[in-house]
Amino acid sequence: MSNRPAKGFFIYTPFMDILNNPTFEVVLSLIATWALFAILCSFGNEIIAEIVAERGRFLKKKIHDQLQDLSNGVNWATSLYTHGSIDLLSRADNKPSADIPPKLFAEVMVESVANSHLVQTLIRGPLAANASQAEIDFRETYKKIQYNNQVLKDFKAATMVLKPSDVISLYKQALSSAELRAGEKSTTPAEYEANVYKYLIENICNWYGSFSGRISTWYKKRTRLRLFMMGIVVAGLFQVDSIQLYQFYRSQPEARATVITYFKDNIDDLEQKYVNDTTSEAEHRKMLYNEFKKEMSTVTKSIDLPIGWDKADLDRSDRSPWWSWTAKVLGILLTALAGSYGAPFWFELFRKITRKS
Repeated sequence: MSNRPAKGFFIYTPFMDILNNPTFEVVLSLIATWALFAILCSFGNEIIAEIVAERGRFLKKKIHDQLQDLSNGVNWATSLYTHGSIDLLSRADNKPSADIPPKLFAEVMVESVANSHLVQTLIRGPLAANASQAEIDFRETYKKIQYNNQVLKDFKAATMVLKPSDVISLYKQALSSAELRAGEKSTTPAEYEANVYKYLIENICNWYGSFSGRISTWYKKRTRLRLFMMGIVVAGLFQVDSIQLYQFYRSQPEARATVITYFKDNIDDLEQKYVNDTTSEAEHRKMLYNEFKKEMSTVTKSIDLPIGWDKADLDRSDRSPWWSWTAKVLGILLTALAGSYGAPFWFELFRKITRKS
């Protein structure tokens, strides 16, 4: 007789015991609560970041660090940020834009290099009486560059005449790749030149996109500490104690079922509305905060969550005051630590766990 289960029957696995375990439901309730708390912390973080234009200043600093060209004694980011197209994106001199479109970045970068005083002096400046043969030869080579687009012509000249550096290697590689691709896909000189410029911009866009991704990672690491500090303030003000919440969910199966169901049913809307929204206008953020606060007030009151100092539970007879306050501080610090991971982390964790269930 076969030991294989009949078709349509469940195959028992130990994981089913975990899913039906109250402790698992308690943990899931805490994850949902931490996700909502992280959203609340993010509002405070966004307000501070918006006031000081932190993202824009962080981006500007990283671009300056990356485009520092010591070999040629110039920082190419300076001409980038003083260009009118980039400067118009900034709200003020000390509040640079955090959102520079890749195509605009690439076009301005090519133009800034081509038109920079350093490059123009090397190309068109008067030759000194003791000019080297290399300088004289370069002037002759420049005349032979067959590009009608003056910016493209001067940019190519810059890659030829400037001293070697990491930045110049980036420009040179981007142009060489563009010329190679254009040569494979062009049939006329005009088409070739147009394609060279198009692929050059595309190559620099790709570099900027990759660099922006690294900047985002660096920025997230930087904001972890602030989110933790913000979490301490928020958890302390509103008495959001993870230890007390764990004990509450453990003793209240209806409450944890309500929280889990609410979060499951609304997870996509919550993420879209409060996590993925990138609008930075102060009024819009204030409106979202008020909506979120109202929605969370309704949820917490419906299950009577132990949030607020009037529910701090510090006068228990089975604990000494010292232990009660120690546990309270640890619970608040644990909540703050959870908030520092950010809402996306808890949203993704909740999805992964519930997907298996």
